[in-house]
Amino acid sequence: MFLEDQITELTLQVYRKCKIDSFPFDCISILEEYGYSCVPYQHLNPEKRSTCKQISHDAFMLNRMIFYNDRMIDERKRFSLMHELGHILLKHDTSSPNREAEANALASNILAPRMAIHYARCRNAAEVSGRFHVSREASFYMYDDYQRWYRHVFRYGMSPLDKELYQHFYDEKYKCFVWTRNRCRICGAVCVNEKHYCGECRRDAV
Repeated sequence: MFLEDQITELTLQVYRKCKIDSFPFDCISILEEYGYSCVPYQHLNPEKRSTCKQISHDAFMLNRMIFYNDRMIDERKRFSLMHELGHILLKHDTSSPNREAEANALASNILAPRMAIHYARCRNAAEVSGRFHVSREASFYMYDDYQRWYRHVFRYGMSPLDKELYQHFYDEKYKCFVWTRNRCRICGAVCVNEKHYCGECRRDAV
């Protein structure tokens, strides 16, 4: 199996297992769903905290615990946590530049699948960063990879795994691919894809 297919398959596995139907999502709850505890560096005593930072400035895994630097910006914390999930799902037992790149690729797709970037109508990396709550640095790679994905789909059509991903986020009620869900600012009803008012309240708001 090509790595790209494996990444899409594992991404789908995460969404199904954790019932993800909206972006951005809570990364810690996903790791907990897989049976891992998340421990912030700041919850440790100074000596252990120093040791953790020597091991990794971002995050690392020990047994079934993920230790992470909670002093980083939220976007970077989210990527670091999903990077560790990438190692778990890819069954990496040792570290190497290639495996680090694989974990990064999986984390990137879990946080912002290329199809969701498309349906969110992101026009650049900055919009990917804002809509999926990822760092600007990560968003440049994500948007560049999205463009590659889009060219391939435009030329060859969606793969079977792409179609499965589409079906996972397709909502029959709204008759569309749903990439984010919010609450109506007036009545609290569910609104999708960055709408701020439901159908009834929108008429009252205009």
